[in-house]
This record gives sequence, structure tokens and C-alpha cells, in this order.
Amino acid sequence: MDRIRKNVMKNSTEILRLILLAMVMVTSSSIKAEAPSAPIDFNGIIKDQSTGEALPYATLSADSSERTTTTNADGRFTMLGLHVTSDSVFLTVKHLGFQTKRIGLAVVGLAQIVEIELEPIPTPHDLYGGNKTTVELEEMKVTAKKILLDETIKTTDGVSQITLNPKDISKLPSIGEADICRTLQLLPGISGTDESSAGLSVRGGTPDQNLILFDGFNVYHVDHFFGFFSAFNPQAVKDVQMYKGGFPAKYGGRTSSVMDITGKSGDVNDINFAGGLSLLSGNALAEIPLWKLADIPLFEKGSILLVARRSYTDVIKNDLYNKIFGLYRNSNVPGGGNRFPGGGGRMMQMFTPGFYFYDLNGKVSLQPTNKDAVSFSAYGGKDNLDNSMNSSFAPPDSGASTTIDRKDITGWGNWGTSLKWGRQWTNRLYSNAILAYSNYFSERINNSQRDVGGNQTSNGINEDNNVRDITARLDNELRLPYNNAVGFGGQITQLRTSYLLTQNDSIHVLNTMDTALLFSGYVQDECTFINRLTLLPGFRLNYYQGTHDYYFEPRLSAHYGITDRLKLKAAWGDYYQFVNRVVREDVLQGSKDFWLLADDKISPVSSAWHFIVGGSYETPMFLLDIEAYQKFLNGISEFSLRYGGLPTSGIQADSMFFEGTGIARGIEFLLQKKIGH
Repeated sequence: MDRIRKNVMKNSTEILRLILLAMVMVTSSSIKAEAPSAPIDFNGIIKDQSTGEALPYATLSADSSERTTTTNADGRFTMLGLHVTSDSVFLTVKHLGFQTKRIGLAVVGLAQIVEIELEPIPTPHDLYGGNKTTVELEEMKVTAKKILLDETIKTTDGVSQITLNPKDISKLPSIGEADICRTLQLLPGISGTDESSAGLSVRGGTPDQNLILFDGFNVYHVDHFFGFFSAFNPQAVKDVQMYKGGFPAKYGGRTSSVMDITGKSGDVNDINFAGGLSLLSGNALAEIPLWKLADIPLFEKGSILLVARRSYTDVIKNDLYNKIFGLYRNSNVPGGGNRFPGGGGRMMQMFTPGFYFYDLNGKVSLQPTNKDAVSFSAYGGKDNLDNSMNSSFAPPDSGASTTIDRKDITGWGNWGTSLKWGRQWTNRLYSNAILAYSNYFSERINNSQRDVGGNQTSNGINEDNNVRDITARLDNELRLPYNNAVGFGGQITQLRTSYLLTQNDSIHVLNTMDTALLFSGYVQDECTFINRLTLLPGFRLNYYQGTHDYYFEPRLSAHYGITDRLKLKAAWGDYYQFVNRVVREDVLQGSKDFWLLADDKISPVSSAWHFIVGGSYETPMFLLDIEAYQKFLNGISEFSLRYGGLPTSGIQADSMFFEGTGIARGIEFLLQKKIGH
């Protein structure tokens, strides 16, 4: 009986425990039913608190999961499938140059587009100074202190990807003034083509192999002042994304790297005017909210930005200018020795180079609805160089004197415009349509008149190079469950190049003019597995009218977080280029390079395979990043006039071009101190 009683009591106790557990579960369920338990989706936009500008490529992470998302070029983001167990969602928002912010959002407010404002990190180099007052959303609460991250350059989780904060580049070393391309040259794997060039040579590539986009249009030449400065005024730039290699299928048409620049859109709150002088140039900036011009509801979230820069070296030649041109200034050189047999002769050279450059940026931005963003961006820049000189030679034996009058005038520059419309169709689908125009031009007149005892002769080379492209492009991003971000789109580009090389005013050494259409489409999928492994497979398909052929470009990149601090990464891809800058073998016979459209006759379609592997270790204070790369290059071309003598009608253009292949390989080490001076 005792045994039976004990079993009954034991079973009764177990039954009672199960009943109590069921009651607790029911009660718990009824309590939780007051808050959403199903996954929720929401989207929003990240803005600069002081100016109201959208912030591209900011990162957001939710406390309730390990998911992280990034804003697009228009500052918009989408969060999918968040499981919430309370009436609030807590997010941490980060952006280079801004204070990290942790906020709480009311779940009931997530049905609308969420606007989050970040406060810029105070800096003595801030153009405007101080902080402006803004109104936070009702559903937003600051739940933790802000964290200052004083970074200027950030290595992202992506393979070979760098983010640059143009606002703070004045803290870094520069020649005369702050410069974006000079700042990037401080990074491993990126250098100038020579010590005085702002053009970027990325991992053994040439500057023409870099895809440089400014608000969606191509920029073909980035040098000002013989390469001492780039063509981009930092006051007009909001964000720079640099891919040193292994870039995704979204980008195409170049074989080395990508620099994707987002221009400032202007302050939507207040009118601002600013100006400044550097050692070589002066610049001015104006920001005007559209609602200040007309009290129209459509203009409430719109602005106009105007930025202008011009050198004054054609008016005032200061010490820096004189040092740059120190090797070429007026000279009075005694003759003798090998120059004039017998010694005692004298050579006079009158050489005063005249030079100036300018660039202009303008942008009109408008947010007509919470789901739309429209902008029109324009850029123009030009360099003018007068390198003419007069020389006279007086031989020691009082023979016939010689005078040389050389006219050497060069002008080069870029023009570009883009009209962009972005729309958030649903929580998961965002589209960006761009219509862009770009033009690069270079003209040189290099003629010499020689007078020897009254006998006059003349010779010279004239060049005219022009590149134009018109592009219609559509990019889409579709957010899918299970951490998938599918990108797909396409573009149609009309390419046109012309190059005329004339010798002695009458002989056409080379005269080409080509036009071709390029059709491109791409698909890529950034997917995350087990919250630590992220893959980005994709492909790009091109049809190039210049060769009537198809070009398939597979791409794959991956990064894996072993721990929160230690990460591994790798990338592989195939890349094609259809407009190339041909290098001259003898730079003394004309410009050092010129652009031609690939035709597989005199200028081949160039290509490259990228192989990249590396890893990084990051703490709040320091970053150690290591990457090894190898590139196989095909279709490298060079132009030469070494056939001898003056060209005749029997000389074929293809006999002046030489084609080759190459390999670039290396290992890069980056040790970065992220915080502080």
C-alpha cells in the first residue's frame, strides 16, 4: 500500500506540475499576445542631423538579432523579418564621420518610413561649425550614449572595399590642399602613376582601368595641375566607396578598380555660403533649400548645391607654384663643353609657363514623396597650360645664331551630367534609374619655328582626342527572407571616341572616329548564412557592338567571421573593358596617352582575372588587414612612332600599335589606428 500511495502521490505531483506549467504557458502567451510576435518588415532613411542630407552606406544592426543592413546610395534601408517580443525595436546606427547612435523605435510606428538623424562628429575642420537643431520622430528615443568614432578611412567587411569620409581628409598630409585621390594613395595597393600624379594606379593597373563614377556618370580623367590634385573638390563630395579589386557584378566596363562617388545634395534646412583659399586655388560654396525660393509643399525636402573652384596661378605665382615649375622656369645657361665646341658660347631660354584650372559642381535634389528621391547633378572642369617658350643660341665662333619659337598649348577636361530617380516601391524593392552623359576632351598644339641665319623651318604635332558616352541605367535591389539582397539591372551605353594626330600641319599620322553600343545586364545575390558567412555571387553579360560579340563576367566574393574580431575573405572574377587609354611609347612626341574605342583591330578589348584572399583582425582601436592578390591581364596596348621617318599613305594604322599581356601580384598590409589623432 505504501508503495502504491507513493506512486499515486508521485504521479499526482507530476500531474500538478504539468498543470501549473500549462497555466504559466497560457498566461505567458496571453501577455505576449499584446505585442507583435510575427516577423515585421520596415524601411527608412538615414539623414545628417545638421543638413538633412541622406547618408549613403550607413550600417544598422538590430539588438533582437545579429542581422545588419546598409543604406543604399540614397540613404535608404530595409529591415526584414525582425522578431520582436516587446513594443520597441532597438537599433544601432553607424556612419563614417558621424556619432554612433543607439535608438529605440516604437513598433506601432514602423508601418511608415522611419527617418533617423545622425549627429556629425565635431571637428575643427567643419565647414559650417556648430550643430543645428532638428526635431526627432515621436517614436524615437535615445537609449544609450553616443560613441565618437574619429575615422577618416574605413575598411569594410567587403573584399578590397574602402570607405572614405571626405569631410575629414584635411587632417591628412597633402600638397597645398586636401585631395580625395591623394588621400586614397596613402592606402596599400593604391599609388600615383608617378610622384606628381593624382591618377590612381591600383594593384598594378593604369588610371584608365579604374571605373570612376560621380553621381552615376563616368569621369575619364581625374588630374588637375599636372596631377598634383584630382578633379574632385572635397567640398562637393559626400561619400567615396573604393573597390581595389573583386568588385561585384553591379559594376562593369573596367578591369582594375571602382571609385563610386556620391556628391553632396545640399542643406535642406538653412541657406549656407562659404569660401576659402588654399596655396594654389580658391573655392566657394552655396547651399539653398528650395522652400526658401518658393513656398511650395513639393519643395519642403529639396535643395540646391553650387560649388566652384579655380586656381589663381595665372595671376599670382607663389612659392609653391615656383617650386612645382622650378625645373622649367626662365634660365640663362652658360654654354661651352659639349654644347658648343670650343666653349664660350651662350644659350638663352625664355620660358614662363602659364597655367590655370577650374571645376564647377551643381546639384538639385528633391524628395517629392516619402518613397521618391530625384536629383540632377552636373560637373565641369578644365585645365589650360601654355608651355610655349623662346630660345636663342649664340655659338662661340660668331657664326649664324639660332632662334627657336615653340608654341605649346594644351587644354583638357571633363563634362558630365546625370538625372537620377530612386523609388521605394515596397518594403522589399528599391529601384534607381539614371540617365547620364559624360565627355572627356584633350587638345594640344605643339609647333616649333626655327630660324638659323635667316633660314626658317617648322615642324610640330597637333592632337585632338575626344570621348563621349551616353548611358541609360536601371539598378534594382530586392530584399528577400533569410538575409538575401538580390541586385539586378542593366544599362545601354553609346560610346564614341575620336583621335586626330597631325604632323607638320599636313600629314595625318592617325585619324580615327568610332561609335558603338554596349548592352549590359547583371544579377547578384548577397546572402548570409549562419550569421557569419556572407556570399556575393553574380554575373554580368555584355554585348559589344564594336566586335559583335558577347562577354560573360562571372563574379564571386565571400567573407567569414571566425569571431567578432577575426574575419577571412576572398574574391574571384572576370572583367572586360571596351574603351581604353592607349599609352605612347615616346612621350616627347605628343601627349602621353589617348583614348580609343576597342575594335579588336588596332585597339583590343582588354580583360582581367582577379584572385584575392585575405583576412582582418579588428578591435575598437586598431585594424590589421592583409590581402594577397593576383591579376592576369590581356589586351594591353601601346602606340609607337618608331617605324622611322615621316608617315606616308602606305603606312597602316595597325602597324603603330602593339599588344601584350601582363600579370600583377602582391600582398598588402594595412595597420590602422582608428580613433584619436
